[in-house]
Amino acid sequence: MNAACPSLVLVALFGLLTVVSAGCCGPEKRQLPEYDNSFWNVTSAPVDDVRIMWRANDRIVVQTPGNIDPAMYHYVGQSMAAAPLPIPEIVSVSWKTADGNAHEQTVKVASQIPDIEHFDGSIFYKFTAEGVVIVPRSYAEQVKNVKEDKAAVP
Repeated sequence: MNAACPSLVLVALFGLLTVVSAGCCGPEKRQLPEYDNSFWNVTSAPVDDVRIMWRANDRIVVQTPGNIDPAMYHYVGQSMAAAPLPIPEIVSVSWKTADGNAHEQTVKVASQIPDIEHFDGSIFYKFTAEGVVIVPRSYAEQVKNVKEDKAAVP
């Protein structure tokens, strides 16, 4: 990835968050909690075939962001796929590492969200050498970080 790409990602994220924060469609009040699922790879190698799965409203929800390069994140949420309420208690995460090994981990999600009834942000599935960690970030915090020239993502 060249040096310009992180800046482009931040600009794109800022634009998206500005639209989300503004409500994008007029004075209509959004129902909280409102969230998207995002994926962040902090390992030194790609993670492939990433998939999350959970039960919501008597159905199985599956989101497949696919392959995620190191130090990259993928957004799967309001504008790209359903992120149905309620925020899930647990989610099954599966992926393959560069050595071809398949991994699966069940993560607690809802219990990691502060003030879940008013949450308005991204739920990051952060891939580390030890596995997946849930990191919630409000949209307001992400926009603030971008304005301060900090990374929007954790």
